[in-house]
Amino acid sequence: MPDRNSKEIYENASVLITGIQELDYGITYEWNERAVVRWSEEECGFYLDVINKREVSLCQDGYFTVDTFPLRKWEEGEWEDRV
Repeated sequence: MPDRNSKEIYENASVLITGIQELDYGITYEWNERAVVRWSEEECGFYLDVINKREVSLCQDGYFTVDTFPLRKWEEGEWEDRV
């Protein structure tokens, strides 16, 4: 899969995830995460394995875990790259 500069990304490559993601309830999350590209036999696809895994608090009652994500193209409006 190519990156935003059309450069091919391969397994075990270290990548930087940056951008702003719109979450539920009008909350946004600003990404700045280092990850490694890995292959999943179970999913038959590549995924991003975040190096600094942790839980992020969104509000008083909510959080999400920054750990692994499928390597795919984000849908329109789901992700906004900063130029």
